[in-house]
Amino acid sequence: MLYLAIFLVLSIIIIITLLIIILIYKHNIKIIAKQYKEIINSDTNTEILISSRQREIKYFVKEINKTIKEYKKLRNNYNHNSLKLKQQIINLSHDLRTPITVIIGYLDLLEERGINNKELEVIKRRINELKDLTEDLFRFVIIEETNLVKEKLDVVNLLKESVLSFYNNFVKKNLKVSIDIKVDSLYIMANKEALNRVFNNIFSNIIKYADTDLVIMVENRQVIFKNHTKLIDKVKIGKIFDRFFTVNYKENSTGLGLDIARDIIEKLGYNISADLDNDIFSLIINFKGKDRI
Repeated sequence: MLYLAIFLVLSIIIIITLLIIILIYKHNIKIIAKQYKEIINSDTNTEILISSRQREIKYFVKEINKTIKEYKKLRNNYNHNSLKLKQQIINLSHDLRTPITVIIGYLDLLEERGINNKELEVIKRRINELKDLTEDLFRFVIIEETNLVKEKLDVVNLLKESVLSFYNNFVKKNLKVSIDIKVDSLYIMANKEALNRVFNNIFSNIIKYADTDLVIMVENRQVIFKNHTKLIDKVKIGKIFDRFFTVNYKENSTGLGLDIARDIIEKLGYNISADLDNDIFSLIINFKGKDRI
C-alpha cells in the first residue's frame, strides 16, 4: 500500500508539473502571437521580446525575429519600388499630355481647312487612343494613392446624370437603353468624383462591347447593368476585372476600365461582380456595405 501511495503521489506531481509546463508554453505562445501581430502591422523595427528560460521558446522567438526582419526588408523595398514606379507613370503621363494635345490641335486645324481623308482619320483615332491610355494610367495611379473622402450621396441622381452624359454615345452605337429604377433614391457614403468615374468606365465598356441593348436597374440597394454581347464567354467572364485584360484585342483598349471601377468600389467599402447568362452580360454593384444610410 505504501508503494502504491508513493506511486500515486509521484504520478500526480508529474502530471501537475507537465500541466504547468504546458500552461507556460501556452502563455508564452500567446504573448509571441500578440507581439508578432503588432510588429508585422507596424513600421517599427521592434523585435519580439519575451522573458523565458525555455530553450525551445528562445530559439522559436529568434527564428521569428529573423523572418520578421527579412519580411520588413522585402516590404520596404517593394513599397519604395512601387512608389517610384507610380511616380514615373505620373511623370510620363504629364510628359505625354502636351505633345498629344498639340497633335490633336493640329489635326483639328487640318479638318477645319477641309483636309479630311482616311489616313487623317486613322491618325486621329490612334492619337485619341494614346490620349485615353495616358489618362487611364494617370487616373489608375492617382486612385491607388488617394484616400477617398466620403460624403452622403444619392446614387440614383448620379446614375441619371451619367446616363444623360453618355446619351449621344448610346445613339451613335444604336444602343436601345431601358431604365428600371424601383426606388426614388439610394443614399450611400461615397466620393462623388470616384463614383462618377465608376459609372463612366462602365458605360465606356458597354459602348465598346454591347450589341444592341442596355438595361439599367436599381433595386435592393444594387445597381445592375445588363446587355447582350457575343464577345464574352465563361472564360473571359472570370478575367473581366483583371488588370489590362481586354475582351477583344482588336479593340485598342487599355483594359483598365473595369479594373479601376472595381478598385474604386472596393475602396469605398462596397463590391462589384460580373455574371454571364447565355449572351446576357451583367455588372452588379452592391451598395449593401457598412456605410449604408
